[in-house]
Amino acid sequence: MLGNLSKNKKQIRGYLFILPAFLFFLIFLIYPIIFSTALSFYDWSGYSNNPFQNFIGLNNYIRMFNDPVFWTSFKNTIYFVILSIIFQNVFGLSISMFLFYGKIKASSLWRSIVFFPAMLSAVMVGMIWRRIFMGDGLLNMILSSIDSSLGNFQWLGNMVTPIFVVILINTWQWTGYNMVLYYAGLQGVNNLLIESAKVDGANWLQTITKIVIPQLYKTISLAVILNIIGGFKVFDIVYIMTGGGPAHASEVITSHIYNQSFSMLGQNRMGYGSAMAAVLAVVVIVFAAIRIRVERKMD
Repeated sequence: MLGNLSKNKKQIRGYLFILPAFLFFLIFLIYPIIFSTALSFYDWSGYSNNPFQNFIGLNNYIRMFNDPVFWTSFKNTIYFVILSIIFQNVFGLSISMFLFYGKIKASSLWRSIVFFPAMLSAVMVGMIWRRIFMGDGLLNMILSSIDSSLGNFQWLGNMVTPIFVVILINTWQWTGYNMVLYYAGLQGVNNLLIESAKVDGANWLQTITKIVIPQLYKTISLAVILNIIGGFKVFDIVYIMTGGGPAHASEVITSHIYNQSFSMLGQNRMGYGSAMAAVLAVVVIVFAAIRIRVERKMD
């Protein structure tokens, strides 16, 4: 009897310890998800006291699938995700291998330099690079010094390059983060297998592709899913550098949600923005589920 009472007290004490974190999780994550999902079935401007007054069913979702700007933003987001995965992982893995196996002097210093952009505010990064890529910015000044005809290109003012410029800057900022992940993963690689491969006559390319990379599968999987999530929720760097323009050329889903929901120049369609947010959440969950399923099969 006393033993059961003591056990129950320990359980209650344990629940009390996790209660603050659970309440935080409930209030700031679960409740907003439920509220936003429910709001996607209503037409609400964000100003009335009762957001659940004008029920419109699936009209927000129908409007979304008939919205050409949504599909433009979705296409740009897919570009952003795919190119971010490729560039950040290729560069991050290459730099980490170069620093880990290259016996570079002051390796820790070089790692710090590469990682440094990830510590900067995305707002500050966007403002600096926006000034560099403007029509009268540093990049065009350098190009003009080479050839006067090269210094008039509007990097952020045409319909093709803005989204790729933003992807380039995002890659510059976050490659160092991937490098740190891969550098940590390389410390767990079995060096005996590498030495055996060398004895068997394997060249460096065969060693990397057949020995090192397969042992980094967990790290690669983690880096890819982080890149996917980060790519789908990207907002700050796009908003600061281009605002989604010109003419939605660099619009991504999150910036379109912002512009439609509560931007000063937007439509104040909180319900419509919630519908797009719900679809975005489903897409991210699907990618995460695919990654988990593939990882289990590989295991």
